[in-house]
Amino acid sequence: MSHHPIFFKLGKTVNPGLTPEGKLFKLIENNIAAICLHTNMDIAIGGVNDMLIAKLSLTPAGAFSVTNEEFGNCIGRIGKLGSPMSAIDFAAHVRDALGCDAVKLCDTGAEVHVVGVVGGAGGSLAPEALAAGCDTYVTSEVKHHQYLEAMELGVNLIDAGHYHTERFITDRFVRVLSKFDELTVLRSVTLDRDIVKVV
Repeated sequence: MSHHPIFFKLGKTVNPGLTPEGKLFKLIENNIAAICLHTNMDIAIGGVNDMLIAKLSLTPAGAFSVTNEEFGNCIGRIGKLGSPMSAIDFAAHVRDALGCDAVKLCDTGAEVHVVGVVGGAGGSLAPEALAAGCDTYVTSEVKHHQYLEAMELGVNLIDAGHYHTERFITDRFVRVLSKFDELTVLRSVTLDRDIVKVV
């Protein structure tokens, strides 16, 4: 079981080797099923983004960016601060709360009151966070033009890194699976680390 899929693009043949297809070959060869919950856990109640709101000590206040009109699923979550902060102070809070070495901040000068979050690569959703009433948006993998857009829109933008905005979901997997006596839950500590370093 993993959060991220084993592969994002798959070729037309499954062969051994150090490719995504090779990983799939190994699973098949060893009769192992792969359960990859990625986007399901991003939008799930109690999933990645709800946990991110909790990690940042925000009061849950709604959601944004509808992913399924029929069921009303949203990927983004909104949280409120107990009392306003400057963007630089809130960015430091995000860094410390998520255990990052550093975060990137586009500081528009707006005080932080209402925060939108999307764990993982959510830079393109800053306008939706603003439209939902957020003055600040926390995500990762923000592109340069998305910082420029955030500055023009007046929404503070914090990039806390892909790993740090999602890593805690594995704790939830372990907690849920550990409730089943017939399962033995093993956790890979070698894979549960940020492979990107700030130097």
